[in-house]
Amino acid sequence: MGGGLAGCYAASYPEKMWALTMICPGGIKVPENSVMFEKIFQGNRHVMIPETVEQAEEMFDICLYNKSLIPPKQLLKGYVDYYMRPHVSFFKELFDAILEQEDVLTPLLGKITAPTQVIWGRHEQVLHISCVDVIKKEMTAPLHVDIIEDCGHTVPLETPQKAASLILTFRDKFANKQNKS
Repeated sequence: MGGGLAGCYAASYPEKMWALTMICPGGIKVPENSVMFEKIFQGNRHVMIPETVEQAEEMFDICLYNKSLIPPKQLLKGYVDYYMRPHVSFFKELFDAILEQEDVLTPLLGKITAPTQVIWGRHEQVLHISCVDVIKKEMTAPLHVDIIEDCGHTVPLETPQKAASLILTFRDKFANKQNKS
């Protein structure tokens, strides 16, 4: 969601951007269905909005390539009881709105003028990696794509040092150009 929002902002306010990083951005026309979308099409519309520990395990199983990062059941119980459950109706409404406009970023990609970095986990199951091909086709700004091996949708959680290094390297490349201007 964050990457898609950043892309929409960059397209809407190009004068405010000197560089952009999007990590597995939503809002891209999906050429191939991901595990998440398959579950949605099978009737589990809110697969990413867990209301039970079992549903939370399923959500994290989709989000994470490194299954050892799935929290233990007791933590999942706290996550569901104290984070999700009080706000579940809001999260469902938000998720439904996102699904209704699942292609919102694609037509805006050509309006992004800032040099753009896209980071994607090779084993992404929320938003299929084939979205990268759509981004490459639609983007006109300078584009750099980083695919991280052994990683799913939660790039900063699964590979924090690698993600940070890629982002800082990209930022420094364009910050130096920005400072010289």
